[in-house]
Amino acid sequence: MDTIQALEDFGSRAFHLNTSAESASYIKGRFMALGLETSLQDFTFGDHSAANVIAVIPGKGTSPRTLLIGAHYDSENMLATNLSLTQDLAAPGADDDASGVAAVIELATVLAGVYASDTLKFVAFGAEELGYDQTGGLKGSSNFVNQEMAVGAVYECAIILDMIGYRDSNENRMTVVNRNTSDAFAPLAVQAVDAYNLDLSIEVRTSGTIGYSDHASFWNADYDAVLVTEELEGATRPYPLNPYYHTSEDTSGKLSEAQIVEVARCIAAVALDMSGAEDSTAEGIGFGEVAALSAVIGVAIAVPIVFRIRKSRRKMIP
Repeated sequence: MDTIQALEDFGSRAFHLNTSAESASYIKGRFMALGLETSLQDFTFGDHSAANVIAVIPGKGTSPRTLLIGAHYDSENMLATNLSLTQDLAAPGADDDASGVAAVIELATVLAGVYASDTLKFVAFGAEELGYDQTGGLKGSSNFVNQEMAVGAVYECAIILDMIGYRDSNENRMTVVNRNTSDAFAPLAVQAVDAYNLDLSIEVRTSGTIGYSDHASFWNADYDAVLVTEELEGATRPYPLNPYYHTSEDTSGKLSEAQIVEVARCIAAVALDMSGAEDSTAEGIGFGEVAALSAVIGVAIAVPIVFRIRKSRRKMIP
């Protein structure tokens, strides 16, 4: 919640403003403080420039694959129809998408000490929002994916967190949007809730048409990717329930810390499984899952439970 508040305090992170670049620098500093390989990936679009913030944990095994956990850090106010209004109107973007960025930073913190076969990348994308002049819209993730394709990057999955903090009831809820039923992430997430007794209800939406966040850039390149978000309005209107997003009222006081925590715990469990985590830097602990999940979930974890998730995954993936 401190991270969400820090991002909210920029007032607006609209990509047209200097505060967007300042927020990117803030996120870069957070990653660097973890000792991770961190860089800014600059890009231009129209008359604008922005940057993606990338932190990397190189894979410890022989796997050529990458597992990515990402979220966009820019924000916007839907009433900002010109530059003057963009400068004047607050766009705190606590849910959209400081909530996702905060979870990405916390997951990087927890996973930094884990030995995984896959390379782990944590990315804060710029220019996900359209902006007052409609020149944005997935620009950061599109640029990132193009560069990954150029070097032949192989992806296990890209997990995009976008608006995970608004709760309309007393129940913590998470929606997973995948492109097809063969994707591995959704069933692993459902199993993790049971295996680790998470206080979380999961809905899975299989749809190749819900493309309004950065997961769509990975889909366009035929990379496996999922959107993780809060409860959606309905089958015919698949948008988040939060009535405050894209307004000056999208503040941290409207969010559920409990829901954000449970979503992050679920992502940690699945990420550890998908990335092939095996060993921990902690002496006497045989599996990275046990060390990391003990930290992020806050409970004692038995190794056989980890194997239960892994065994089920083998059945799903040839």
